[in-house]
Amino acid sequence: MNPHKPQPSPAVAPPQAQTEAQLARLVACQSFSGALRSQEFLRFVVNEALAGRQHRIGAYTIGLEVFERPDDFDPQIDPIVRVEAGRLRQRLERHYLTEGADDPILIDASNSVVRLSKSYDARLEGILDLQAEIARDIADSLSSTITPTFERQLRTTGARDSEVLALYHQASTLRDPPSDPVRSRLAEEAYQRVIELDPEFAGGYAGLAYVLAFRSWWGLSEHPETDAREALEAGRLAVQKDPEFGWAQMSLGIALNVTGDHDGSLDAARRAIRLSPSDPYVLALGGVIRAFGNEVDAGISPARSAIRLDRLSSRTPFRNITGIILFHAGRFEEALEVLYENVRLGGPDGPHMAYYRAGTLARLGRTEEARRELEKASAFPYEFDMRNFLSAFRDPREANELLDSLESLGVDVEVFSAPRDP
Repeated sequence: MNPHKPQPSPAVAPPQAQTEAQLARLVACQSFSGALRSQEFLRFVVNEALAGRQHRIGAYTIGLEVFERPDDFDPQIDPIVRVEAGRLRQRLERHYLTEGADDPILIDASNSVVRLSKSYDARLEGILDLQAEIARDIADSLSSTITPTFERQLRTTGARDSEVLALYHQASTLRDPPSDPVRSRLAEEAYQRVIELDPEFAGGYAGLAYVLAFRSWWGLSEHPETDAREALEAGRLAVQKDPEFGWAQMSLGIALNVTGDHDGSLDAARRAIRLSPSDPYVLALGGVIRAFGNEVDAGISPARSAIRLDRLSSRTPFRNITGIILFHAGRFEEALEVLYENVRLGGPDGPHMAYYRAGTLARLGRTEEARRELEKASAFPYEFDMRNFLSAFRDPREANELLDSLESLGVDVEVFSAPRDP
């Protein structure tokens, strides 16, 4: 190893062609000989980094894309990504300490971040030439890492008015809980204004689809069929404007679920999670769609991941969503724990969640506590149509799980229930 060669610097990313050549050297080297899993793992993370998709290099996506795990893969239960990541780091370290000691390109996959950097071999007297070489490589690396998709995102973000973005974020704060009709109307007006100001921004259409779909689904609409149809139209426009925007795909998935297209809804949710595996809203709502689409157990992992990704925000619906899914999975102790965690944190609440807490307590034999939750459900300043909410289940037996629990408490479930199985 040349003693005059400085350590690689992550500030200088090498051009794509040099990185691809280094990747080829690595998978063919002694340290990776016969290690097919490590080879595929390395190829995936390097190619995603080169394509400007660092956000996709997460345990869930790697489990699906590299190790062919099913959609309900939970990295917290199945340790394959964690184990193979350790092996990958060991192989890279071994290579760069031995046969790769003089390699010009360093590929570092530690700490869930892929760093591509270049080493330079020069003596002090050639410092001006070295500076010129580094400057050229920085320029080359910038031009090679700005992919067409990333370039489009830079262009559209730069052109987006600050008023549009501020209004979009305000609307996104207003929309939860969607069971509150006042917040729903305010969010709708804000999203409509976003669309007026910037009709090419997918976020406005996605947010509008979310609000209208939930209003129709949760019985808050005077014209539910019209709202459901307009939600579907807005969701499709969001995807048309930006098909690689995970939130756009998820808004379409929600609208499809409300209109009864469960297969289309599940497909859109899977696309959304693949595009945005680190977006807690995408993960949580993906879990809802899985649960309502008769894949209850598969909905638990993404919903729990949403909580882990955003533990500090109390006004998000992630704990409520997780609690509902756990209830329908028959995991009542866990469901109650996460539902009451939401209450303790001052999270979004509504009659529907009081009903779920009551139903969960009833399943656990805690009747008196369950009755107190029923009193809370009737104390909210607005009504909630559980009939509409439960009718979105693909399998009516899932709706009956809650209805039976409430009926055991003396609730007249026919007042608000979805059609019961005979």
